Amino acid sequence: MPATDFAAVLGQLERDPQLTDRATRYGQALRIAEKSALDAGTGKRVIHLISDFQKSGWAADESDFRLGPGVELQCTDVGSDSFSNLAIGDVQVLENDEDAAGGLKIRFSVFNFGAEDRNAVRVSLSVDDRILSEKRVDTPKGEVRGLEFSTPTLIAGMHRVALELEDGRLTRDNRFTMTLQARTKIPVISVESPGRGMAGRPPSFFLANALNISALSPYRLSAVTVPEFESMGAITGGLLIWNNAPAGGAAVQKKLQEYVKGGGGLIVVLPDGARAPEFNRLFASWLPVRIEAEGNAGRQPARSSEGYALLTDLRIDHPIFQPFSAPHAGTFTGARFFSHARLAVSPQGQILARFDSGDPALVAADIDKGRVLVFASSADDATNDLPVKAVYAPFWHQMLRHLENFRHEKPWMDVGETIAPRKLLVEAAVRQGKGNLDLNQAIVVMDSRKERVSLAPGSDAVAVELAGYYEVRTASLNTSVAVNPVLRESDLAHGNPEEMAAGWMSTEAAAPAVVSPDERPTAEEQEKRERLWRYLLLGVLILLIFEGLLSNHFILRTG
Repeated sequence: MPATDFAAVLGQLERDPQLTDRATRYGQALRIAEKSALDAGTGKRVIHLISDFQKSGWAADESDFRLGPGVELQCTDVGSDSFSNLAIGDVQVLENDEDAAGGLKIRFSVFNFGAEDRNAVRVSLSVDDRILSEKRVDTPKGEVRGLEFSTPTLIAGMHRVALELEDGRLTRDNRFTMTLQARTKIPVISVESPGRGMAGRPPSFFLANALNISALSPYRLSAVTVPEFESMGAITGGLLIWNNAPAGGAAVQKKLQEYVKGGGGLIVVLPDGARAPEFNRLFASWLPVRIEAEGNAGRQPARSSEGYALLTDLRIDHPIFQPFSAPHAGTFTGARFFSHARLAVSPQGQILARFDSGDPALVAADIDKGRVLVFASSADDATNDLPVKAVYAPFWHQMLRHLENFRHEKPWMDVGETIAPRKLLVEAAVRQGKGNLDLNQAIVVMDSRKERVSLAPGSDAVAVELAGYYEVRTASLNTSVAVNPVLRESDLAHGNPEEMAAGWMSTEAAAPAVVSPDERPTAEEQEKRERLWRYLLLGVLILLIFEGLLSNHFILRTG
C-alpha cells in the first residue's frame, strides 16, 4: 500500500531492503511514477528520484524516454565515485584439441570495475558442485584479465559448470553458471564401394578425418559395403551416408525406407550421373530427386583451371549454413567442383545450395519422421577440392546435426530473458532419448531459491529474474537452465545526475489545466493533495530503484 508517512517509508527501507538481480531501468521506474502523477488529477506533479545514478542503467533502449509536460523531476544523488567490484564475463566454451582424452577449454575474463587494484583474487572452476581447478589473478583497477580452465572428459549427460571468484564487496555477481550437455558418440555408417576413391583411398577417407579425428566429435564413422549393409539387422539408431554406392535391390531399398520413415537420417552422395538409371529406378521412387542425365559419367574429371563449377546461392537462413554467415566463419567460394550430378527436384524437396550453373547442389527432404539430404558431388576429392578447404569438416558436421535434428543449446541465459518450459522439456526428452513427451503432465518451474514459479494460465513463458539454476520438472523428466546477471550491472560507475535528468525532461510547455470554479479545490485541499502525491511518488521510486542505492551503500560499508 502507498504510504503517506515519509518517516515510515524510510524506516521500511532501512529495515528490510533486498538486492535483486534485475537490471536497473530508470525509464521504466519513471514511467510508472509519471502515470501515478498524471492519475492524481490536478495539483503540482513532482517526481523525487533518489538514486546512485548508476551510469550503466541509462540504457540506450531508453534514450527516447521523456517525461510529459508539466511533470517536475527532483533528483537526490547518493552515489559515489569510490567503489570496487569484480565480475566474470566474455565466457567461451571450446573443444580442447590438445587433450587426447577429450575435455573442454573454458575461457573467460575477470573485470575489475572501480578504482582499486585487486591482487591474488581466487578464481575457481566447479563441475556438478565439485571444485576441479583454482587460480589466482591480479586485476589492476579498470582493467580486464583473461583466464582459461580445462575440464576432463565429461560423461554423457547434462552437467552444471560454474566459475566463481572471491570478492566480498558485492557477492551477487561473483558466480557465473552454465549447463553443458556432453553427448555420446553417434554411429555414422558410410555405405560405399571399396577402391572407388582417388589414389586408392577409400571414399570415406576424408569423412573419417572430419568425424573421427577429434576426441570431442559427437560422431563415430565406420564404412561397410552394400552386401554388408544388407546383412545387417534393422538399423535402429545412428545415421547413414550412401556414399556413391550401388543402389542395391528391392530389399535394400525397403530397409532404407523403413529406417528413414521411422526417424532415421540419410545423406545420399552423387558425384556424377554414372548411377542415374539405378538411382532413378530405386531411390527416386521414394525421394523427391531424380538424376536428369549421365553427363560426364564414367570418366575421371579433368583438373583444369577452367572446367569447374562453384557452390553459390546458399540458403544462409537454413540451420546447415547459418554458422557460416558470421564473419571469419569460413567460406565455400574457393571450392571447385569438377563434376556433379544434374538433379531434378520435385516440390517436396528443398534446394539449400546451387552450383553457379543453376543446378541443385544440396537438397533436403522430410520423409515421414526422418530426414534426407542429397549432395550432388563426392564426399572425397574425386570430383571436387572441398575436402582440402577449412569448411569441409564443419559442413559435414552441420549436415549430420540437421539429420538428427540436433541444435546446440545456449549454455546460459541472462536475467530478464524468457524461457519456454514445455519447449525445454521436449528438447531434453530428445537429448535423453525418451521419445515423445506427454505435455499434459503437470509442469513445475523452480527458481534458484528452490521456490516455485507460477505459470500464467494459457502461457508457456517464464521470465527468469534470479541468478543461478532454474529447474523445469515433470513426473518423468527434468532439465536445468543457468541464469546469470547482466554484466553491465556489475559496473557501478557514477553517472552525471544533471545530465541524466535533463535527458528525461520534456521540451514541451505544459498545457494549462482547465478546472471549473465548482471543481477548484480549496487551498487546504490542494496542499493536502500535493503532500500526499509527493509522498506517494517518492515511495514508488524508492521501491523501484533502491537496489542501486543499496549496492553502493553495501560497498561503502564493507570496503
